[in-house]
Amino acid sequence: MSESLAIRNFKIGLIDLAIVVAMLVVFVIAMYPYVRNGFWFDDSLNSQTWGLINRADTSVYDFSIKIMTSWFHAGRLMLSFPFIYGFYYLIHDPVWVRVVDVALVAVNIGLVVYLLRFLQVSWQVAGLFVLFLLVCFQIRDYHDPIASYATFLQVLVIELTVSLVFLVRWLKTGSVFSLLLSSFVALLSVFCYELNVIYVPIALLIIVFSSRQKKWQAILVVTVPFVFFVLATLYIKSVAAAKYSGSDFGALEKIPITYFVQFVSGFPGSFYFLRGENDFSFMNAFASMRSHTVSAFGLIALSLFCFWSFSRKTDTNSGGAPVIGIVLVALVLLFFPPLLIAMSSRYQSELSFGLGHIAVYYQYFGFSLLAAFGLFYASQRMAGGVRLLLCLGFSGWLGFNFIVNLDRSEKVDATFEEPRASLVRALKSGLFELVQDGDIVEIPDQPIFINGNLIYQVIQKRVYVPDEQAIAGLFDVKPNEAAKVYRLTRQAELPREWQLSLVR
Repeated sequence: MSESLAIRNFKIGLIDLAIVVAMLVVFVIAMYPYVRNGFWFDDSLNSQTWGLINRADTSVYDFSIKIMTSWFHAGRLMLSFPFIYGFYYLIHDPVWVRVVDVALVAVNIGLVVYLLRFLQVSWQVAGLFVLFLLVCFQIRDYHDPIASYATFLQVLVIELTVSLVFLVRWLKTGSVFSLLLSSFVALLSVFCYELNVIYVPIALLIIVFSSRQKKWQAILVVTVPFVFFVLATLYIKSVAAAKYSGSDFGALEKIPITYFVQFVSGFPGSFYFLRGENDFSFMNAFASMRSHTVSAFGLIALSLFCFWSFSRKTDTNSGGAPVIGIVLVALVLLFFPPLLIAMSSRYQSELSFGLGHIAVYYQYFGFSLLAAFGLFYASQRMAGGVRLLLCLGFSGWLGFNFIVNLDRSEKVDATFEEPRASLVRALKSGLFELVQDGDIVEIPDQPIFINGNLIYQVIQKRVYVPDEQAIAGLFDVKPNEAAKVYRLTRQAELPREWQLSLVR
């Protein structure tokens, strides 16, 4: 009896180990398109921090203070720049930046799973949550929360989840210190980016639905600091010398449609069906799978195994887990961020269907929690054939989404990464061999990230670039009196080589 029991337990352990390994492989494959992409949007300039700092003979601290001061004069309190510029000063290789970014996504997932398990949510629901989250991730032609703005949203979510960990510890132990820590960490995160004000409705839900006494005291602890933050922000906006449209209140009549555009962007496939299908049809996607047969079909097979394992019928459930409370928190994550974006003057005119603001990252978590609970409880009552079809559909879409993300990554890289990478190769091959410090290099008709900072970062030559937008208002570079004038251009036809010509 005892021997057979031991063997049985060993077999169960092997199955659990197989699921864990399968989940890790699924994560690695699904996130591969994010690891391979280059520097997009703000990252294209942030990645040149080392070159900018040393070219300007300044420091990360002084430069961060300068940027924070400029945002303050524009009516915003943003304290995240020392981290952003410090990170890019230390790491400016695109591969390592992307690896760190994806690793932080894994940390985000791990912290949420830790919270779910701390609240006695079953491993099956937690596993389904992770799978649905991977289904949500979709690379866009716009500001992407993972493929661009590397580490920014991920660090914000770490701050938010850590604050919620302390709040849940207060819920379990009644520790006032944990409650104070929760409020402090959340307030600190709001000073990094206003989006984390989402902590307030989540914390209020947790407190109101808790069994703790003196709820009003807890409510004051988590709300009063944010009231002062809002008042301080309103005052700063009122005296701001300049206005930033992203934080300016927009037109009331545009809020509903902007809200709907942002809300829809948080659902799986929203980008593809609303925008991406025009230049990457289903047939093209399936044809592309031939080039990634092992990855795509391996992803489908392993995720099918995981979906099936996590959705199987079981005699156990989430026990004492506060399911209603977690569902309400998920609804806040899904419905609250679009409201903040919809009120912005900038995004009322900038967003369109399929192109959501980076706040979709929070919406992904809300949707995935709801989908995980929904599938788990529905699967306990559905026939095996129906459950298999659902699992096939979800895993099939994950594989298809992987192919779409690869295609989108290549297309956006053609705009951002390819020009940068080709110039870096040319610089390392001696393109600027005759150029001296203080010489003038004209760079006509090139994107803003092709600039003197990138040149200095690669070959440590301090050149003067006329009308250089990348450093406008930040610092000045003076040419030498006897400076030679060069012009950097690129061939319009293949192989599109970079050329440096002497003007005078």
